Amino acid sequence: MTESDGSGRIIDENGALFGRVNVVDAVVVLVVLTVLLAGTALVLDRGNSGVSNTEPTKYATVSYAVPLTSGAAAIESGETLDPAPTGEPLEVVGVTRSFAPGGEAHVVARVAYTGPLSAQWVWGDGIVRDDTRPLYGGDETAVITHGYRTHADVLAVNQTTATLPTSRVSVVISVNESVARSVETGATARVDDHTVATVERVGDGPAADGKRAVTLDLRTWARDGTPWFGGSPLRVDNRVTVVTDDAVVSGRLQRVGPANASEQ
Repeated sequence: MTESDGSGRIIDENGALFGRVNVVDAVVVLVVLTVLLAGTALVLDRGNSGVSNTEPTKYATVSYAVPLTSGAAAIESGETLDPAPTGEPLEVVGVTRSFAPGGEAHVVARVAYTGPLSAQWVWGDGIVRDDTRPLYGGDETAVITHGYRTHADVLAVNQTTATLPTSRVSVVISVNESVARSVETGATARVDDHTVATVERVGDGPAADGKRAVTLDLRTWARDGTPWFGGSPLRVDNRVTVVTDDAVVSGRLQRVGPANASEQ
């Protein structure tokens, strides 16, 4: 009805609701409001589902040995380790270096990833498999960094901490007399300008077996609470190798001291 119409009709002859609002306009407004409310609910639902489904960051530890002059020995935190030939880049969050038994650079890196850690893998025959599958501790895969491709050992996956625990450990090794004469106390062994070992002492005179004791201060990393260097745990009779400017100092461990304060 209109203001002057007392007939009591809800819709008058002009199609106005209660004589004030056009029915068509009212329907359009209701449709628009319905669409807006539905869209808002959908956006909120997507936002909530996105938060709940976010994958947590996990960490893996990998290691590889490369020539001392290789660019792969220079990898640093903040760079990436790329699965080869394809795969998601892995962000490096921690690195430690040492020497492999043959004198090569030995690199241990902790990398960050989300979702499953998948890549092409290598079996005992050294051939990279074409199929991609999840990687587990004990697997071997191919990686590229600094333009150098190499095989890497997967030491652990699904780790929850980004920190790669390191420490300094004093050890005594037995070396040949000729090697002992080639090194001096204070000499350092470096990988890509990172000092990884220091000669603390060279023993006086050869022992009965013709060898001399050399004390080394090693920068190690801890695996299951045990210090490791060069891909092996520091245990008596294991072999340790360091390369100084003057000599390859290699010998079996005679004594392993306690781990000192952790270095980050």
